[in-house]
Amino acid sequence: MNNKFRFCKNREKYFVSFAIACLIMSSLTVFSQTYHEDDKEGLRAFLRQPSAVEGEINAQRLGLTLTDTLNWTTSEGWIENVAGLTWNTETPKRLNSIEHSWKNLAGNLGATKWTALTYLGCGGNQLTALDISANTALIDLYCGYNQLTALDVSTNTELTVLNCLLNQLTALDVSTNTVLTFLDCGYNQLTALDVSTNTALTVLYCLFNQLTALDVSADTALIDLDCGGNQLTALDVSANTALIGLGCGYNQLTTLDVSANTALIGLQCIYNQLQLSDIYVASEILENNNAEMYSRTFGYQTRPPRNVELNVEVNNTPAQNHFGSYDTQYEVTQNGYPAPTSAYTVANGNITFHTLGTYTVAMTNEAIISNPAYPAVVSIDYTVIGQNTDATLSNLTVSTGTLTPAFNSNTYNYTVNVAYSVTSITLTATPTDPNATVVGAGLKNLTTGANNFTITVTAQDGITTLNYNITVNRTLNSDATLSNLTVSTGTLTPAFNSNTYNYTVDVEYSVTEITITGTATDPNATVVGNGLKPLVVGENIFTITITAADGVTTLNYNVTVNRADDVGIIEIVTEKINIYPNPTTGELRIENGENNKGINPLVIEIFDIYGRNHTPHTSYLTPHTSLDISHLASGIYFVKITTEAGVVVKKVVKE
Repeated sequence: MNNKFRFCKNREKYFVSFAIACLIMSSLTVFSQTYHEDDKEGLRAFLRQPSAVEGEINAQRLGLTLTDTLNWTTSEGWIENVAGLTWNTETPKRLNSIEHSWKNLAGNLGATKWTALTYLGCGGNQLTALDISANTALIDLYCGYNQLTALDVSTNTELTVLNCLLNQLTALDVSTNTVLTFLDCGYNQLTALDVSTNTALTVLYCLFNQLTALDVSADTALIDLDCGGNQLTALDVSANTALIGLGCGYNQLTTLDVSANTALIGLQCIYNQLQLSDIYVASEILENNNAEMYSRTFGYQTRPPRNVELNVEVNNTPAQNHFGSYDTQYEVTQNGYPAPTSAYTVANGNITFHTLGTYTVAMTNEAIISNPAYPAVVSIDYTVIGQNTDATLSNLTVSTGTLTPAFNSNTYNYTVNVAYSVTSITLTATPTDPNATVVGAGLKNLTTGANNFTITVTAQDGITTLNYNITVNRTLNSDATLSNLTVSTGTLTPAFNSNTYNYTVDVEYSVTEITITGTATDPNATVVGNGLKPLVVGENIFTITITAADGVTTLNYNVTVNRADDVGIIEIVTEKINIYPNPTTGELRIENGENNKGINPLVIEIFDIYGRNHTPHTSYLTPHTSLDISHLASGIYFVKITTEAGVVVKKVVKE
């Protein structure tokens, strides 16, 4: 065969191969248009993730083989093998619904490519994340029984059914899902749930979360509500008049008013703290609606425990004592066994305990028709105690100063030191037992020195008492000033001022004595040096000493009285009267000269510098007179000699 022929044959084969290839590519192009590429891409992204079954991917959990995955970018045949997919009739087709529940799937389900999706079922798997932010047409979502820690449904405003129970959600915002009719978010970790905008809700299950409050007042279309297993202390269903089923067991409800829920045919309220009266009202409604017996699950209601006093009647539950034609029955037990009938008395619903101890009182009433497996029983634990004998204080405080020692309930004597400026103090005493009485606390006026106060605590039993003694020591006044200083003759120079301590007074020669009066600012201070003072010619220095009430602080006010000189007979008298020895240790001799004859009588008196008269008796001067002053303290004294001609004062020093 020549080369030309060979070339022609090869060119013919080439064109045949090219034609076949074009036919195949044309066929694949037709296939790719059957299903929307976004939907296929979203499927492939999820299916290639590892599943919850070791060694398998999600694709294998949904019916695909590994061979299918090799061709899923060039063929659509694998799509027919994926279970649970529903497509619409658009061209190309869009995913309308997915049902992939309970397939042991895992990973992150990103549904953002499936924008036409109206139903997504992916519950019962091990999904850790779910992104449905682009699925604005979604109407029904079932994603319960997974491991989701977050779920954002804020863009899914067409959502009418949402089931996300048994995940690990700590928050759920359904405020934009205003057409929601069914919501099951039970068995998560929600601490709050706001359904105020979900006015179309007919079914709400939020049981076994951590809710402390639930407001369903806006959800007037509700027909079924289960909020059991939370931490609710109150539940208001008065606005939910269409309600036919209510589950609120395993909470902390103390009251439950269902009087407005007249359509009710099912109630489960076990393990709360309800009264028999609440259960009776519900029982009557259920009875009128011919409710099935199994739907009347009332169960045990454990009221808060109480402490009661021995032999004191307890008005237990007077409104719970009679329903219909039946009286409430009371069963009293101790440690699970019937209590001795001598230990208590029940009369008209009131209980009196006669023996100390802990009792359980279970109340039932035949008027309440309930499921026999969960009868309505209200129980209360009572601890019976004698009247409290505790007369201690739990605290003792003073408004000023500090208690010494520091307060202790078993220490009964305290001291508090305050300044002189503190004139009152408030004692505050708190009894350990609030039923004890306290006498002696309050505002107390203070005097200087020790102020003793007693706080008496009387225990509840009226017999036991304790005294807490507080001694408040108010410092004595340290004020040693004078508020005034006056002289009987002359004028003080300078004018008196409490803080000026030296003064002078000038008097005539005829003034032989002067009275000095100092008045203490503090009436409790002592003043020494006041009184009548004899004057000699010339300078006379007198000292007023004030000792403050504290016995320590002293001040001296000095008054110098200058008596003027004169001439005449007084000079003769002065010159002829001699006093010696001066200074003296005891004996003082006074001689009357010749020139003083006829100037009688002559009277002799002795004064100290404070004006106190130390003459034991009036002495008359003779030509030679002797006085014994050995008994006087050492210091300066004035000998005053009175004659018909005048008064002579001589200063002497006693050693």
